[in-house]
Amino acid sequence: MKNLIITLVFAIGAALTAQAQNERDFATLFAEAEKTATFEVRTIGPQMLQRMLSLTQVEENETLATMLRQLRSLRVAMASENTEQLFGSANQFAKQNAARYQLHSANDERSIYTRSRKGMIVEVVVLMQQPEKFFIFDLTGKMQPEFIEQMEHWEAIATEKK
Repeated sequence: MKNLIITLVFAIGAALTAQAQNERDFATLFAEAEKTATFEVRTIGPQMLQRMLSLTQVEENETLATMLRQLRSLRVAMASENTEQLFGSANQFAKQNAARYQLHSANDERSIYTRSRKGMIVEVVVLMQQPEKFFIFDLTGKMQPEFIEQMEHWEAIATEKK
């Protein structure tokens, strides 16, 4: 009986893990819904994130290292045509899925949405519109609420250097 209970617990745990791993992110869902758009997609997975943690610049910056440790993947989807329309459609798509994605902040060129589970952020979606490019930055993992503040801080530093 004890072995049966242990086996059931492991089976349920494996099923939940498999379900979580197969859960599709915003970039995937939106690209499937927006069939007329052509996206160039790049994904940085767990192995590459692990390699990034060993870079000297990251090892020397504890804040950046802490942020990277919270990520499971980073997907970037880019489109070069109909950028303004795609930005609007992506925001509308997020609003239509408000039970899943909550708006964190927005302006004319950028929107940030989060998806949380049990008080932990499991996905951060950044939509950006530039004159000739539309970007979806889709970060997944187990992120603390401070993650977005740190992300915005790094974005401000990056834009100052331009």
